[in-house]
Amino acid sequence: MSLPPKDFRGLEATITMMELRSQPGEVIDRVLHGMKIHLEKNGKRVATIIPVGWDSPTTTIKPDGSIEGPIPLTYRRDLG
Repeated sequence: MSLPPKDFRGLEATITMMELRSQPGEVIDRVLHGMKIHLEKNGKRVATIIPVGWDSPTTTIKPDGSIEGPIPLTYRRDLG
């Protein structure tokens, strides 16, 4: 892997299992600084390592009824 800038936010990389085994500290350091890492085994993507907090974006419903953040699929639907 080539060295990206220290602020990795918004950057993504795809690495192999061998790269993860040989440089686990560097991979985790990149994730800690905002990089999203896709992991491949035998040419197929098997996992994605993301910084904590990226996996669950928050949605806030304000008192006036407006929404901030991603809109839930069930918002204003009759689930009967």
